[in-house]
Amino acid sequence: MPVCLKTTVDRPDCPILDGSFESLQRPSVNLLRQRRRQGYYRSRYDSQDYQQLLSHIETSLTPPERITFLGSQWAQTRAGIAGVDDFMHLASAVRDDSSPL
Repeated sequence: MPVCLKTTVDRPDCPILDGSFESLQRPSVNLLRQRRRQGYYRSRYDSQDYQQLLSHIETSLTPPERITFLGSQWAQTRAGIAGVDDFMHLASAVRDDSSPL
């Protein structure tokens, strides 16, 4: 399955996943997404990458990407993978989002 990574350059990076679980090595990535926006993924970030995303979430992610990121983080919170405090920091980071989405 091809999975494209949104990077800081305009050229997508699209590795092929062939297992049920894989870790991806990536360049400067903002969000994991599939080509042509088909499919849904839960992405887990290490603490440093998560904090970097939070600091630029309203400028580096589109409204649909922010919604996807929020949904993924909330699902991880509900599953006990991520803490409620992490999700609350995320909610605080998007508090000034002016998108109607």
